Order: sequence, then C-alpha cells, then structure tokens
Amino acid sequence: MKKRGFLRPIWLALLVVSLVAGVGLLPAPTVIAQGPPERPQGPPADPNAPPDRPPAPVVGPGRIGGGEEGTAPNACSGVHGFVLNWGYRNEPKLPVGLAGESWQADAATDDNGYYAFNCLAADAARLNAPAPPGLHPMTSDVAIRLAYRADFEVNLGVYSGDVAPTPEVKPVMEVSPGQVGPAAELSYTIRVANTSSQKMDGVMITDLLPPSLTPLSATSSQGATELWGNLLTADVGELAPGQAATVTLNASVREGVAPGAAISNRASLITRDHVAVQTDLVSVQVGQGEPAASSVTEPPTSLPVTGGERGGVDAFASWLFGMVKRLADSVLTP
Repeated sequence: MKKRGFLRPIWLALLVVSLVAGVGLLPAPTVIAQGPPERPQGPPADPNAPPDRPPAPVVGPGRIGGGEEGTAPNACSGVHGFVLNWGYRNEPKLPVGLAGESWQADAATDDNGYYAFNCLAADAARLNAPAPPGLHPMTSDVAIRLAYRADFEVNLGVYSGDVAPTPEVKPVMEVSPGQVGPAAELSYTIRVANTSSQKMDGVMITDLLPPSLTPLSATSSQGATELWGNLLTADVGELAPGQAATVTLNASVREGVAPGAAISNRASLITRDHVAVQTDLVSVQVGQGEPAASSVTEPPTSLPVTGGERGGVDAFASWLFGMVKRLADSVLTP
C-alpha cells in the first residue's frame, strides 16, 4: 500500500505531461482573413492619437490671416475623411493634398479609403484628391479654415468615365451684377436645398474669394458665418428633407483690377457622410466704367456766310464791275 501511494504522484505527473504534449500536437486553428470594414470609424476626438495610424506632420507656419478673431479657437485641429469612388467603393492608396498660401502637405488613403491630417496650424487651406489615370476628381480646391473647429470631416470624390455624376444635392451660386466697374461692389448668393430623403448633418458652405475681391459682409438664413481673410465659412448646421438655406456674401473689386478682367468664383458644400459638392463657376466682368466727358470741339460743317476770304473777293469784283459800267456809259453817251 505504501509503494502504490508513493507511485501515485509520479503517475499524475506523467498524465499531465501527456495531456500538454497532446494539445501541442493538435493542428493549429485556421485564421480566416477578414476584409476591412467598408466605412470604419474616424479618428477619436484627440487628433494627436489616431488609432493604428502614424501621426501626420505638423504643417503650416501658424500664420493668422487677418481675420476678425485674430487667433484660432483650436490650437490643434485635424482634417480627415474618405475618398469615395462614385458608385464603386472607397478608393485606397490615393494621394490627398492640403495646401496653404506658402506650404503643402501630402497624405494617402489607406485600404479603407481613409485619410487624415493631424494637428494643423491655423491657416486657410485648399483640399484636393489628385486622381490617377482613369479617374477624375469630383471636387477641387475645397477651402477650409484650419482650427475653425477641432475636427473636420471632408469626404472627397472621384469618378471614372467621361461624364461627371450628378450629386443628389448641389449648391447653386449667383452673382449680381454681372458686370462691375473698378472698386464697385457685388453680391454672391449661395443656396443649398436638401432635395434628398435623408437629413443632412454638419452642413457647411465655404468660399475662398479670389485676391481681386475684398469681402465686406456675410449673412446666412440659419447658422453662423465667419469672414477670415478672404475665406467665408457658413456653419449652417442641419437641413431636414425639403429644407433650404441661403448665404449672402458681399464683396468689392480691389483697386488696380484691370478693366476687361473676368473674376471667377465658386463655393463648396461640405456635409458629414457625403461627398463635398461645389457650385458651378460663376464669373463677373470688370467693365470700363463711365466714359469721361470729351473736351474735343467738333469742326464746323460749313464756313460762315460773311467774314471769310471769299466774301472779300466778291466785294472787289462787284466794285470793279461798277467802275467798268460807269466808264462805258460816259464814253458811249453823246
């Protein structure tokens, strides 16, 4: 009995070793490769720590562009979004560029078509997605003011083929008058109507005026507007189906713009979960202005009846004819 009691721990140890070895010899489970989700969540509120993504370089010189506030409300903001291939998928490995007045930063979309620029300096910037051969950009030079908010979501679009797709919601811009003189004022009216069946969130209209114009004032039928340098930002907010909003931007032509020049402008509509859409390009012709009064006197169409050289000749001829007639009369009279 003692001998069998002594062997029991040894048998238990051998049993444990056998079980561990048996588990090690079992075939490893097969791991099924799952594709990435179609629309993953964007980065967290803190743009300094995006999940599983290397931080983007800090861009921009931190210039404050002469706006009304003078300083940016957010010291470290981010711009992110998707590049959507219209009717196909999110576009992976596509370059995305962000450019300010004197700087440029580049990124690329990941396998989900997602891009991000993190911790950006305060500046007005233009966002583009240069399309590779076979694709065309749906938007170009989408203007935003960095640091206007902590987190910008701007989705860009590309398409294939020769005909650009027609978005469900497109803003419309008109300008009045169509022709102005130097230093004259003009007005842009930008209207966006939610013609879709879904609510639109985060509706924003931006317009970076060309250098030949000076912005004067801006109003919106709902939400808030900001003029920062030459950039208009209208934070419209939410638009229910069938609801519309109108933004009015007044500007003046800068001194020195040559008569005959054409001033072109367009605005961008930015909404969450939708591709950014732009208005058609509208142009204003700078005219010659009012004609100056002429100081040149038109020459007379005929000479005066008296006082001219011809009047003196006629008088001498008449006197000579009278003298000849009187001399003839005195000779012929007996």
